[in-house]
Amino acid sequence: MKERKFQGARYVTRGISCSLTYELQLLIWDLIDQLEVEQDYLQVFKLEDKMGEVKLTHRQEEPDYSKDYILKAKEFSIESDNKIFVIDDGEYSTMMFASEY
Repeated sequence: MKERKFQGARYVTRGISCSLTYELQLLIWDLIDQLEVEQDYLQVFKLEDKMGEVKLTHRQEEPDYSKDYILKAKEFSIESDNKIFVIDDGEYSTMMFASEY
């Protein structure tokens, strides 16, 4: 049976807490939980404002995985395009902007 990561305590950085809606944070955690391929310790999410919608790209390197989602901007608004890392260290997971790494 494959090992599931992201099972410990979950944390967000101050930048995420201040800039990303709680609903969008929950969506990102949920996408990680629902991932049906083996999980890499690093999950990458790219958020892009696409004229009234938000394009969210979820990817990982090992094994290779990438999936795009289009979200309604009213429900999941963002201030600017961003890249988010979610890192699992075995004990806990942390969500942060790439610029905070």
